[in-house]
Amino acid sequence: MNVPYFIPEIGREEREAVDEVLKNKWLTMGEKTVHFEEEFAKYIGAPYCIAVSSCTDAMFLVVQALKHFGKNMDGVVLPSFTFSATAAVFKNSGIDFEFEDIDRETFLMKITNKLSVPVHFAGLFNKEPKVLFEDSAHRIEKNSFNGNIACYSFYAIKNITTGEGGMIACKDKKMADWLRKARLHGISSDAWKRYQKKGAGRIYEVEFPGWKANMTDMQAALGLAQLKKLDEMQSKRKKLVARYNELLGGIDRESNHLYPVLVNERDNFMEFLKEKEIGFSFHFPPLHLQPAYISKKKKLPVTEFVGSRIVTLPIYPSLKPAQVEYVAKHVKFWWDKYGKPECK
Repeated sequence: MNVPYFIPEIGREEREAVDEVLKNKWLTMGEKTVHFEEEFAKYIGAPYCIAVSSCTDAMFLVVQALKHFGKNMDGVVLPSFTFSATAAVFKNSGIDFEFEDIDRETFLMKITNKLSVPVHFAGLFNKEPKVLFEDSAHRIEKNSFNGNIACYSFYAIKNITTGEGGMIACKDKKMADWLRKARLHGISSDAWKRYQKKGAGRIYEVEFPGWKANMTDMQAALGLAQLKKLDEMQSKRKKLVARYNELLGGIDRESNHLYPVLVNERDNFMEFLKEKEIGFSFHFPPLHLQPAYISKKKKLPVTEFVGSRIVTLPIYPSLKPAQVEYVAKHVKFWWDKYGKPECK
């Protein structure tokens, strides 16, 4: 049996939505992008949403916005157990930060009283008392906006996809206005507004040196079609997680984006899965051990234990029950042969 790691839920609705944009011949950021921002804001319950080219760019622009508005971020805390982008936006902005360890059950960053960037790993909510902004690349939930700035991902394997893309949610209008300009070179008016009959004309001002990080209407059209399916896709994912929990015994995961397991002899396990035609991935190699962040090296025992043993299993809406059973059978076989790792 062949079980791909991930298959995006792309159907007729997505193809027709993108085809409509191609027929209208307005391909870059325009009416569809604005509509996607509005619909996404309604879904999560946020006052303002700003569509961008990736979650990495979302976080980078948020850091620049916070600098612009005078926020002191030195010493901010983030997990080492996350994708490189979470740390890179601070490193590339010249802002000092600290790595923190994770909880052994949830793999979420341990609660700290320091200013932090919680990462909602696998779709679980990482609650922190002092939040700079939330890395919500793994989590999109209805009515989940809580007032914190949040950054979302629409990468190919996320719960909804625009191929590549991201979103910023915030409650402050001044920040939202600044971010909309910052994503497009710091200019006062984007092309869609300038080329409308009732627009502000074709002359613009460069208010500050910004960046190039806007979404396109082709991506936004795809996102709008995906957003309409999200509730149904989330429901399917949760059923798959429940089935994995049941088959693997003793696991009570509530995530709906990734399904992680820990294994001994991980390299050999990965080869074993390849032989059985089971797709897999791993999230994540601990950042504090990577060459790019070696100056931040410290002892983070749970992160190191999990990071050397974690494998993420297939989970997507079109995954069949028989495929879940096939994957779980081989995970259990491995645990029986090499033992099931337990964080202590």
